[in-house]
Amino acid sequence: MNRSTIMLLSLLAVLGAIVYLVLPSDEERMSSYTKTAVSFSVDSASVVKLSIERSGKKLVVENVGGRWTITSDGNLPADPERVTELVGGLSRFRTGSLVSNNPGKQSLFQVDSSGNLVTLTERSGAERSIMIGKMGPSFSEVYFRMPGESDVYLGSGITTWSLEREVKDWRDKTIFASPAEAITGLTVSSGGRVRTYSKDTAGWKSGQEPVPTETINPLLTTLSNLRAEDFIDSAVQFTGPPSRVEVAGAINGKLDFYRLGSDTNRYAVQVSGSPQKYIVGKHIASQLFKGVGESKPSGVLPVRKGEPVSKPGRAKETRSTPPAATRPPAKTETAPAAIQEVTKQPAETRTEPAAVNPFKQKTPGQKAKIPPVVGTQTPPGKTPDRTPVKTPARTPVKPPVTAPVKTLPPAPGGADDDGELTVHVVKKGETMTSIAKTYGVTVEQILNWNLLKSISVKPGQELYIFVRK
Repeated sequence: MNRSTIMLLSLLAVLGAIVYLVLPSDEERMSSYTKTAVSFSVDSASVVKLSIERSGKKLVVENVGGRWTITSDGNLPADPERVTELVGGLSRFRTGSLVSNNPGKQSLFQVDSSGNLVTLTERSGAERSIMIGKMGPSFSEVYFRMPGESDVYLGSGITTWSLEREVKDWRDKTIFASPAEAITGLTVSSGGRVRTYSKDTAGWKSGQEPVPTETINPLLTTLSNLRAEDFIDSAVQFTGPPSRVEVAGAINGKLDFYRLGSDTNRYAVQVSGSPQKYIVGKHIASQLFKGVGESKPSGVLPVRKGEPVSKPGRAKETRSTPPAATRPPAKTETAPAAIQEVTKQPAETRTEPAAVNPFKQKTPGQKAKIPPVVGTQTPPGKTPDRTPVKTPARTPVKPPVTAPVKTLPPAPGGADDDGELTVHVVKKGETMTSIAKTYGVTVEQILNWNLLKSISVKPGQELYIFVRK
């Protein structure tokens, strides 16, 4: 080994010693870059107040006397399901990966002042806050950061759209709710017509006639969870008598419906004992009043108050002669030509005054003159055949049989339900948001039209969507 090699090895040894003494150990290097894991967990049962602040607007919902109330906008009843959904989602909130620690990128993830600052208050007075930004890479993720910190994370448990709602969307839209099996009687009246339904051990009846399930089920389904599209908070006066639904059972109620103008498809609804007025769509009214309106379901005939119920398939006989266009042809027996000429006009309209009956004597002892019959020859000295004409028996006119009316589920609603109804079958990989974008509607509208409380869908599920033409 020559001298230069020895000097090179010595130099390398010295450099290695310096590196070992100056650079930190692996443990020290790891600890210097380790981020403290963030967490956001609350006890949903102990939350008594919820506030959402966004773009200078603040919504406050508090538990007042066991009932959720919007205290930031005049003590309005809040939708307990929406509040419970949000508080429950925050109690299950999970932190994902770190996305960015650059404060300059907070606006990119909408976790700056444009985000949703959510604050929960517990019974003990402790508060927990979190800044929720826009939706993450997947539908179930959101970007978030803790107030006072610059790190942005991914989290799961809630959705951004569940926070970005207007005040009216947080209000309780329940007009009337009762389990369908707890309803024992209904009285529906509209335009002077009244229909009464009652339930016994054999099922539903109207008077003494049984009511088909396809007639009564839409009414019960609608009343089991009748929800509004919007509210009327101003003082209004309605003209004319309302259409009314009276419910008897475990929960009694009287609901008055007023049409909002002659060229609109919406109705105002007021429940007895409550000053609040609601707005519903035409599909709600059509489900409740079709039994007394122009559209009659099969097996049910609308009757006026106090009028007996007619049996289906039978019409009351009347002495008035039906119009010629609708009168069935009279059945006549074959008769000689002379008689056929006399009986050409229908039997129901033929009368027998003295001037028409040639065989009836005008005065005692005087025979009526027999007019000649055109087209026949009578032998001299022989009188025409006086065979009496048999009047055909009157055939009662039966009403036309109508096929059962197929009704769609209430799709109760939205102000945009005047479009064309489309039935969408959910495909694999589709979400409520992607379906709403496909048809140019909102997720809220699809939920209202299909009476859904959750945005989760599954393949093969049918959704009713109104598409504007």
